Amino acid sequence: MTSRSSIPWFLLMAWRDSRGSRAHLLLSIIAIALGIAALVAIRSFSLQLDGAVERQTRQLLGADISVRALQIFSDEMETYLATLPGEQVREIRFFSMAQFPQSSGTRLSNIRTLSAPYPFYGSFQTEPPDAQARMLAEPGLAIVEDSLLLQYDAAVGDALQLGEATFIVAGRLFNVSGEAPATSTFVGPRIYIAERDVAATGLLGEGSLVRHYAHVKLPDDVSAAQWNQEQRSQLSALRLETETAEERRALLGNALRNLYRYLNIGAFSALLLGGIGLAGATQLYVRKKKANVAVLRCLGGSMYASFGIYLWQVAIAAGLGAALGAVLGGVLQYGLPGLLMDFLPVPVEPVWSWSSMGVGFLFGLAMAFVFALYPLMPLRRVSPLEALRSDTNVTRRTMPYWEQSLILTGLMLAILGFALAHTDTLRQGISLTLALVAVFGLLALTARGVMWLARRSMRDQWSFAWRQGIANLHRPYNQTTVLLLGLGLGAFLLATLTFTQDNLVNQFRQADRYDRPNLILFDIQPDQIEPVRKLVGLEGIEYVESSPIVTMRLTEVNGRSVGDLRDDAALAIPHWVLFREYRTTYRRELASEEKVIAGAWQ
Repeated sequence: MTSRSSIPWFLLMAWRDSRGSRAHLLLSIIAIALGIAALVAIRSFSLQLDGAVERQTRQLLGADISVRALQIFSDEMETYLATLPGEQVREIRFFSMAQFPQSSGTRLSNIRTLSAPYPFYGSFQTEPPDAQARMLAEPGLAIVEDSLLLQYDAAVGDALQLGEATFIVAGRLFNVSGEAPATSTFVGPRIYIAERDVAATGLLGEGSLVRHYAHVKLPDDVSAAQWNQEQRSQLSALRLETETAEERRALLGNALRNLYRYLNIGAFSALLLGGIGLAGATQLYVRKKKANVAVLRCLGGSMYASFGIYLWQVAIAAGLGAALGAVLGGVLQYGLPGLLMDFLPVPVEPVWSWSSMGVGFLFGLAMAFVFALYPLMPLRRVSPLEALRSDTNVTRRTMPYWEQSLILTGLMLAILGFALAHTDTLRQGISLTLALVAVFGLLALTARGVMWLARRSMRDQWSFAWRQGIANLHRPYNQTTVLLLGLGLGAFLLATLTFTQDNLVNQFRQADRYDRPNLILFDIQPDQIEPVRKLVGLEGIEYVESSPIVTMRLTEVNGRSVGDLRDDAALAIPHWVLFREYRTTYRRELASEEKVIAGAWQ
């Protein structure tokens, strides 16, 4: 026989001993595989989306630079824009009501005009494919978002009313590079018409809320970032705002990081729950193998040799689970782009991510080993006497504090490693780790309290079922701690996800309060207020209030012009604060949710 201290002997014995217990090992494999699969799938998807954004930076904007103004380009602006290098496409964006005469369907829509084919980079997906070319070549044609056509059962060739002009639907719009298809849900369905046709609508009168754009495709030898920096002073003087493709990518990156954090919380939750499941399955396995260990000790096996057999079994099971989870996660990530395609700004092509699988495998293996080690350690204290006396209980021989501390420290380090890898600062990572450790501690104390209460609350007059059920909460090899840890941590993490989602959604649900209106009318002129109030009254609609809106810009602050404030490096006032367009209102009294914290209400 091979020496018992050699690895082949351990593997041989581990294989032979597992023949009657592979169902328990399979449970361990599944528990850890599911957690790692979620981790690998989300990490792979995150890397692929980052790569897609990196490769398609220009497609996020459709141009190298977009120059915009909140008013029609003045002669001075036009003179400056004519000096810009490269190609230009003009675009106008505004909101207005669109009507389908066939169904009388009316919807607030995002109207856009184009002077030439756009975008420069990326695609303009329509059906038929040549719809944009026809719209720019033939007068009176429009391209309408597919969702809007479906809502009113309209089709290509139907009539569309915009203001005083009637258009023919030349095509249905599916997607524009850099804009997620779900954008229409939040800002209104998009309708494109040619720039020459916008005057016929009569919608761009004085006071209209309109954005004018000049999209620029720079020559290959001109850097957009450098050009934007060099022209900043001239652009500010003309009150022109710019956005480069790199700035759009940076803005998108902030939103994607929030998405990744949210998804990673779910993946980490699955991994932790898988680890707890593995610990529970290992605890049951240890109970079944205690007699085998005692027999091995009687035959001369050392404590470490007997313990090593089952350590190898669990290690191999954890390795198989980690490998299965990594492969399963690699497969699952192919489905994520399809599920999230309506919310992605760029198309994502799934690829096999070996790095994500490797990281998921190693991290999952480490977590599995730490979780399984704690219930395995009591096997080191099985006495040979237990082969003869069944009343000797291994679980009553507690693990030394230094061993418990060592295992718990390893668990904390594993959690800290994950937290630091998915948070921005050391403080955030440590805070997340301490929070999870606190939750583990509270749940463990709760489990101890439940067992203490179950042991002391037993009554002889209770029925057999009640006495057995409650006794099983504190008897040897009970699963009370594992169950409470699993259920409690699962509830905690699900609640965290739910609260996070609710906090995000509630930012957009302020209008759902009982005292908030659910219908808002815009762009009502002072002489139209009373007729509108009478109209809504005739329809049986409660009139809540009217709020004046005044559009304004800063020209000076305390006698200093915005140009001087911009050039004062000591103030470091953001450019947008000084040159943006402010929409303000006024009223006699404070609203119910407002409170004066300083000064006096005028």
